[in-house]
Amino acid sequence: MSDGGEHFDGHLGDGSGGRRVLPAGFADLPGGPELAAAVASVDVRECNGWELEELIKGQRRLICWLDAQCLAAVNELTYAEPGMRDEPAGRTVAPDPMTPEVLEPLLGWTGYRAHQYVSLAATLPRLPRVREALATGKLELNEVRTIVDRVTDAKPDLWGAIEDAIFPKVLELRGGLLRAKVEAEVLKADPEAALKRHRAARTGRNVAMWPAVDGVADLAIRGLSAARPPRRTATSTPSPVP
Repeated sequence: MSDGGEHFDGHLGDGSGGRRVLPAGFADLPGGPELAAAVASVDVRECNGWELEELIKGQRRLICWLDAQCLAAVNELTYAEPGMRDEPAGRTVAPDPMTPEVLEPLLGWTGYRAHQYVSLAATLPRLPRVREALATGKLELNEVRTIVDRVTDAKPDLWGAIEDAIFPKVLELRGGLLRAKVEAEVLKADPEAALKRHRAARTGRNVAMWPAVDGVADLAIRGLSAARPPRRTATSTPSPVP
């Protein structure tokens, strides 16, 4: 397991008796082509536990960088003029609202995922510190989604101030703590944002059922009030699903 550099002194050694499974300076490589080449050069079967931990950290940095690059490319795609393979690049003044419909067959995504991704890609240029944190591996994509989803509840002219308010503290937080920090700053900047989110949650209430095995089904309920949780569960046993 990782020793925090106590025995390896921050590197893997070289020369006789030293280990050099990971490329020199691997831990300091930022996301980009050089890190991609370094990751591709490593044989995981030759790695000890410490090296595998460093490799995984590097892989996550690379994935975050690629996520940032892909989002930037999707945002660029929204302005790209349709054309043939050999035509020069052209851009439109306004984004194409049909871009999600392009991504659906292109990537095999659902409409919901494609629209969500395009919206995220379009928003990140207005939140440069969030995008930079993703590109450098300080935030992962799911955390960026959490931040953007809540910041965009506020009025657009407040986004920059909210971003400044959550940084750099947000880099130290994860899960519910990160979400609570962002929501608190959004509420300070725009009290109406909380009402907007609550209305959206109420609108999104629904019940869904999926057939399972052995003639039973799974039931999911969205949007129940947190202040009034359900006190009863269904006790009847319906006939098996044919």
